[in-house]
Amino acid sequence: MSSQALPPDPDLILELNRVTEEVLATLRNTAVVDRVTVVRLIQQMMLLRPDDPTYPPRMWENVLSLADMLESRGRADLAVRLRSIAARR
Repeated sequence: MSSQALPPDPDLILELNRVTEEVLATLRNTAVVDRVTVVRLIQQMMLLRPDDPTYPPRMWENVLSLADMLESRGRADLAVRLRSIAARR
């Protein structure tokens, strides 16, 4: 049996992408766009290298960092949604 972590649930990734779309629609400053871009690039790397177990934890760390950033910018509603998604990983 392999000790590799399972990839994230595709439905969870779809939900994450919907929320990040909403984030980009409401906050288009450079720091937010950069963080969303990192999350999405890591998703692409998970597809390209599914055997590399380092990508999922990196993605979730960046999702939580984005949530912190949103909360500090007065968007606790979006931060809570991102944290909820990350908690279900």
